[in-house]
Amino acid sequence: CEYLKENEHFSQADAVVFRGARLESPLAQTVLTDPSRPTNQRWIFMENESPYRVGRKVDLRKYNRVFNLTSTYSPESDLHRVDMRRLKRCTVNHEKYEQLKNTDYTHKKRNDTMVAWFVSRCRSQSKREKYVHQLQKYISVDIYGRCGTRSCGDRDAGTWEKDNCHEKLLHQDNSYKFYLSFENSFCRFYVTEKLWILQHLDVVPIVMGLVDYEDMLPKESFINVRDFASPKELAQFLLKLNENPELYNEYIRKKNSLICKLQYAYKPWECILCQKMHDLKGRKTVVGNLDAVWGSEQCVNP
Repeated sequence: CEYLKENEHFSQADAVVFRGARLESPLAQTVLTDPSRPTNQRWIFMENESPYRVGRKVDLRKYNRVFNLTSTYSPESDLHRVDMRRLKRCTVNHEKYEQLKNTDYTHKKRNDTMVAWFVSRCRSQSKREKYVHQLQKYISVDIYGRCGTRSCGDRDAGTWEKDNCHEKLLHQDNSYKFYLSFENSFCRFYVTEKLWILQHLDVVPIVMGLVDYEDMLPKESFINVRDFASPKELAQFLLKLNENPELYNEYIRKKNSLICKLQYAYKPWECILCQKMHDLKGRKTVVGNLDAVWGSEQCVNP
């Protein structure tokens, strides 16, 4: 298979990939309305953003029966995105866990502000910002980025990932005991990449989302807000862990003993697409209800 980004090859392409959130862009509309589309050319709807965010930009009902295949982070898609790294499954390596039994992860940690949150989208479908506002009534939370008062890198641009702020604040400075890994949308299979990119740091993730986190991570390697009746109860539990080093250390030991594997065999997405095109040769496929596949019913209100 040969992959090209130049639009002038449209009429010769066997497949054309469209980014879902950009279907209304001039370039996408030029292709979508081109009457010279070859009859055997397959159109693929591809997206990694949550259905909620896509739905705010595009009315997907307009595109029912337009596409032939879907490619998203959902395991129900025709083509799994490379972002299936979000769907790992981790188990405890007990030998490694035993080796870490005498390790104390608390002695360099601060006790005044224990919780950090890195965020750039200040309003979300999940209303996570309202939960954090309530949580701050009972425990201090340092908020980095354009939604808070703390800064690292370009605060307004939200460049903490490029400026390696996670590594600096959570590892090198060893400043915090917990970080918030809250989804911006409550949608099926949607897991923020921060859950994984910070997995190697000695800090406990606090998660909030629609997925079954225990299907990916063992208990006591993370904290789920859904296990608590209110932000106040969560804050009380965090304070309890702060006052009991052995309980806190248990979380980090277990987290640092994990062996994680993809739930799906990894292949570069381009290879998956190439194989799919060969497998479907001579067969017709149509996505009848795109809005049902990637519409608002994939998400729930908080």
